[in-house]
Amino acid sequence: MKRFQFLLTILYPFCVSTRHDDYRLFVEEGKLWYTRGNMRQLKLFQTIFIILLFPVQLLVAQESNSFTIHVENVETGEALPFAQVYRGGKNLTMTNFDGDFSIKGSPTDSICITCFGYKPINKAIKDLGLVVQMEMLTKMMHEVTIRPIEYWLIKASKKLRREYRRHQFKKARYFYRERMKHDSISSLIEAFVDANSAVNLRHLYMRTGRQMGAKWKTSELWLNSQVGVMTKGVKYWKEHGPLISPLSSDASEEFYKKYYNITYKILDDSRGGRIYQIHFQKKKDNTRQSIITGFLFLDAETLSPLVMHGHIENVEVWTGGNRHFLIQNCKVSLHLEYTHVNGFSEVSNITTFCVVAKGLTNRTTLFRLEKEISRNEINFRGSELGPKETIVKHVNSVGYDSAFWANHQIIKQTAEERFIATSGMK
Repeated sequence: MKRFQFLLTILYPFCVSTRHDDYRLFVEEGKLWYTRGNMRQLKLFQTIFIILLFPVQLLVAQESNSFTIHVENVETGEALPFAQVYRGGKNLTMTNFDGDFSIKGSPTDSICITCFGYKPINKAIKDLGLVVQMEMLTKMMHEVTIRPIEYWLIKASKKLRREYRRHQFKKARYFYRERMKHDSISSLIEAFVDANSAVNLRHLYMRTGRQMGAKWKTSELWLNSQVGVMTKGVKYWKEHGPLISPLSSDASEEFYKKYYNITYKILDDSRGGRIYQIHFQKKKDNTRQSIITGFLFLDAETLSPLVMHGHIENVEVWTGGNRHFLIQNCKVSLHLEYTHVNGFSEVSNITTFCVVAKGLTNRTTLFRLEKEISRNEINFRGSELGPKETIVKHVNSVGYDSAFWANHQIIKQTAEERFIATSGMK
């Protein structure tokens, strides 16, 4: 507004009489006041001003448009969480648990929506409509590999170990959201964290955060996000015994025979390549150790992990509201996706969900930010998250800026999360 006021003071004398007793101009609180002005000249001034202002207004309007879109399965109508939204090759956001996402931009902006196992969609925002329906990749190859699948898993494990050694100190920035619910009382935490991102997340460093809803002490369940198809460098898992995972660093034929029953299929991907869909089931006699089970999707050409969808079984956690208590043999649902844009396997996003006890649930999501947020935008001292610590401690110790949070809603809140954020109870 100050720039427009300056423009008014510069242009006005050229559009009206320059006699000082013929006009008087005041710019006050964005309003134009005039006295004894020549009306014809004033109209000319108004016309020039509107012409100059219109392109600026149009540009601001285009940039501030916000679009909310729902993504679902075309056959079942079920919402699709974890769908990635790209613009200009950069991952901007992903769909929430209701299958919704919001994005700012021009209606003519072209975006790409991808969801693992579905055909990608590339369209301008204005052509998407309010609901996007995605088709599954249904074509399946029935070829049988010459070598057993364990051979390829061991090779994939060796490749991950090399990537970890080379890139273990690489960091990325993530958007963090945790929802804890105990009966009718809920807490919602959002934060921006930096983390070592190769193979699995570790050494989380909170930059800024906020807590909404019930102000209780949350649990150690955020530690479940520090897992991967191979889990390295996490103090929590070292202290609680090794975490058995599909591409463990000590993978061997004996390892797989001891811990897993393995079956697999070979699928086509959307680019014409091949993907191993490998099902890891826990051996019945291994009930005490923490172990990752479920479906691993592995690129058959590069042997790079793509997605892990399953569970972390036999997890031991401390949790509670006003006091902490120990939960043993907890089963945590896990959805983990990798990106390889930097030439190595890096966590793209991870979501865990846990029914801790009767009436007590926890859901945590971390989403890698490809759109860089500058240091000037997050100008807080930060705080490193350690094992045996609750996330609330760090939220209360780092800086908070309401203007920053208003401009950085990375993942659209679900209806439940919005209710917690606004009223504090659900």
